[in-house]
Amino acid sequence: MAVFTGGTLGGLARYAVTWAWPESGRGVLWSVFTVNTAGAFLLGLLVAVLAQRSASRRYLRPLLGTGFLGAFTTFSAVVARSDQLAEQDGPWTAGAYLIGGTLAALTATALGLLIGRTLAGTAGSTAGDQ
Repeated sequence: MAVFTGGTLGGLARYAVTWAWPESGRGVLWSVFTVNTAGAFLLGLLVAVLAQRSASRRYLRPLLGTGFLGAFTTFSAVVARSDQLAEQDGPWTAGAYLIGGTLAALTATALGLLIGRTLAGTAGSTAGDQ
């Protein structure tokens, strides 16, 4: 139920972004690129922070991670758009979009993990620990 609820909300959030930021049908889908990069960052942040928390929040990871962020990000749209770009603008543009989106998401995830670990470490320390 947590994954279903999160997935429903994440899909609606992605739809809201792409509705508010319509694309021309040609070139890079910047709304999808941005959603995927932001979602990857948030997933890294979430995983790092929840790893430091107690098991009493066991539904947060499936609700927010698998559900919300799994539905919010949409790497299948990146692959589909890369195929369209290959036909419209050539394989170099398609490859750059595919590789650029993947590298942006990986970088965002690493940054989210780093910030999340820092926040979790700061929140978990006390004055006596320092």
